[in-house]
Amino acid sequence: MVSTGIAKPKVTNPSSNGYFESVIPNIKIKGEVSTATSSIFVNNTKIRYQAGGETFEFDHPLEEGENLIKIIAVDSKGNESKTALYRVIYTNKAIPEATSENSPAQE
Repeated sequence: MVSTGIAKPKVTNPSSNGYFESVIPNIKIKGEVSTATSSIFVNNTKIRYQAGGETFEFDHPLEEGENLIKIIAVDSKGNESKTALYRVIYTNKAIPEATSENSPAQE
């Protein structure tokens, strides 16, 4: 595949500028692509996608720690987009909630 002018995928959900923390062992990623896109690859694995569509959605399993998710769009000629990178930190421990003990004293 050759990298050319096809637009790179845009992640729209979760909308955290490429970084997300999760206590859930998978993440649903949604995004937008150019109508010239014929297939989408996530970490070198082709995902189900209706060619010519403008949106994509997939569930991605997470491993403990940092997960780097690379999304590439490819057109019908084999030209690929720049890589959209998404970093997810997964921990199987619940994130502690703020309590009154952790909150600043109110006057």
